[in-house]
Amino acid sequence: MNKNEGKIISKLLISIIIILILTVTFLVIGIKEVKKDRLEELKTNLLLIQAKAREYVEETDFKINSDETKIDEFKHEIYVEKAKLQSSQTANIQLPKGLDISDYYVLDQNTFQEWGLLKIKTDNSEYYLVKFDEDNLTVEVYNTKGYEGKYSLTDIDQLK
Repeated sequence: MNKNEGKIISKLLISIIIILILTVTFLVIGIKEVKKDRLEELKTNLLLIQAKAREYVEETDFKINSDETKIDEFKHEIYVEKAKLQSSQTANIQLPKGLDISDYYVLDQNTFQEWGLLKIKTDNSEYYLVKFDEDNLTVEVYNTKGYEGKYSLTDIDQLK
């Protein structure tokens, strides 16, 4: 091997190392951006669901104030029949460990269509859930896939 071949090989090795460093850098940046986009999409979906669900909790509260003896009847009428939600008693879904809520309602693709939220898509392993609080007129929204162990809008909103 002569002197020129040695220079060519060393230049080639330096070029390969630079290309590898750039590749790893862009790969790390790309993964971070994908995670950031996933988080933003999830937060947007949760906020859209929360805004729409608030309409139903307010309507339910209004009806309950007119006749407190029919609370369960009004909840069923508005949440199940009108809002097209599936109650937790009839839903057969597996909740992630650490997500233990009672009295929740499950949203499916029919619900999204009824609510005009056509851009929200789920698969068989992901569900959106809502929990209504008629006393405080609030709604908590959950996603069963979550993000880094956080499932509710409140918890996800606190992530930086």
